[in-house]
Amino acid sequence: MLSQSFNPKYFSKLNWNENKKYGATIMCKKNVYWPKFKSYQLKESINDNTVVVLPVGSCEQHGFHLPLETDATLVYRIAEEAALRAEKQIYILPPIWAGYSPHHMDFCGSITLGRETFHHLLFDICKSLMHHGIKHILLLNGHGGNEAILKTVVDDLGTKSSIYPILITYFNYFAKQIKERQRSTEGGMGHAGELETSLQLFLSPDFVDKDKLEGEIIPGNKYFKPGMFINNKIYQYRPFSSYSPIGVLGEPQAALKETGEELFNLIVDGLAKLFDDIADGIVQQLQVL
Repeated sequence: MLSQSFNPKYFSKLNWNENKKYGATIMCKKNVYWPKFKSYQLKESINDNTVVVLPVGSCEQHGFHLPLETDATLVYRIAEEAALRAEKQIYILPPIWAGYSPHHMDFCGSITLGRETFHHLLFDICKSLMHHGIKHILLLNGHGGNEAILKTVVDDLGTKSSIYPILITYFNYFAKQIKERQRSTEGGMGHAGELETSLQLFLSPDFVDKDKLEGEIIPGNKYFKPGMFINNKIYQYRPFSSYSPIGVLGEPQAALKETGEELFNLIVDGLAKLFDDIADGIVQQLQVL
């Protein structure tokens, strides 16, 4: 029997469906959603081990087959499920749904924040958390275009306080495991390619237009090849429209729901362990000679 205090809204749809088949008795109430608490509840529960996760995404085109919200929804679902599976009490904030995406603005619907706007938004959110006594902040990024600015946010927070937030881009953190499961050719996991399409086929199949799975891999040259998990010798900015008329850098045709399920659980379990290690102070421990 479920406790009368059990409220299924505190669980993601995936977590609820996944565990229901094993019997409802294994379920327990766990609220990980920062905005759903009352102010006094947070004040009573915050301590030196409290971890708050801020998912950061974007609102930008993802070809003909995926919605604009892809980055934001994927990183939020990953953060949510990892917080639910963690042993410690982890809090997640609502996702930042718009990021730094000027390279996608040739495609209708894409929204970008300016560099300073994006920086100030993230900086002020983290400063607010610090004001309330949060010492462990994790910026969980789901969009490659955000990385450079996120690094400056982490740097500025670290230089102006004694709190040192952690930044992770989930697909880079698990790059080795993702590449081991790649079915497409080199570059096929890129923007709106095999990785994101596989995850969406598992999490939100109704939002994937399966009859419009189109993509391509740009050959590049010995100095630069656009794509994910490619070790380029140089960096240069170019709008996505200069690479692809449909805004896809990868092979969504290689995507499978089964790949998405395997990668989602691998990523979530790994992050749940990381969240617990951050709460225990293990991640922050350094051996100084």
